[in-house]
Amino acid sequence: MRRTIVLAALLAAGCGTTGPAEPPPPSPTGERGSALDEAAIQTAWWTWAAGSPPATNPVMDLTGEDCAVDQPATGPWFLAGTFGETATRRCAAPAGRMLVAPVVNRVARDATGCRVFLSGASGAVAVDGETQTLLRWSGSDITVRGVADNPVSDKAGRFSGRACGLWVAIAPLPPGDHTITIRGDAGTLSVSVDYHLTVSPADPSAA
Repeated sequence: MRRTIVLAALLAAGCGTTGPAEPPPPSPTGERGSALDEAAIQTAWWTWAAGSPPATNPVMDLTGEDCAVDQPATGPWFLAGTFGETATRRCAAPAGRMLVAPVVNRVARDATGCRVFLSGASGAVAVDGETQTLLRWSGSDITVRGVADNPVSDKAGRFSGRACGLWVAIAPLPPGDHTITIRGDAGTLSVSVDYHLTVSPADPSAA
C-alpha cells in the first residue's frame, strides 16, 4: 500500500470512507471574526492534496512543475510539503493571494491522535529570510473526496477524520521573486522544502 502522506510534513489519512454523504466543502476564504477558519482551510487544502493522481500531484512534485495544479480559483494559494524528501520547487503564483501551507499536518482518527501528533511536532518557515509565525491548529473534523490513486488516501472516494497540525499563512507578497523555506519535524519524519516563487503582477484586464 502506498505511504500515507507526510506534508511539509506528515500527511496521514486515518479514517475510512463509510458514513453519510458529506456536505459541500466550506469556502477556504471563510473567516470567523479576524481569525482564519481553520476547518475551512484544512478541508480545502486536503481536498487539493487528494485531488490529483501521483503523476501530477503537487505534494509529490519535487521541482515545482505541478504547484499550480487544481489551485482554488479564489482565496488562498496553497503550498505543500513532501513525503519526507527534500524538495526545491520553482514556480509562479498570482499576486493578491494569501499563501497557506502546512508545516507538519495530519488527519488523525480522533482528538487523541491529534494531541499525540502535535506533542512531537515542530517547524519553522521563513519568507525572504524573515521568520513567520506558525499557527497551531489542534483539530477540526473534516470530510474530503479524493481521486483514484491519490497519495493521501490511495483510492477514490471520501475520507473523514480530525485534521490538525502546524500551519503558516503568508500575507500576499508583492510581485517579483521570493524564497520561502519550510522545515518540519514530527516524530521520525523530517521535511525540508524550498520554494523559489515568482509572484506575477496582477492582470489589469481582469479588473
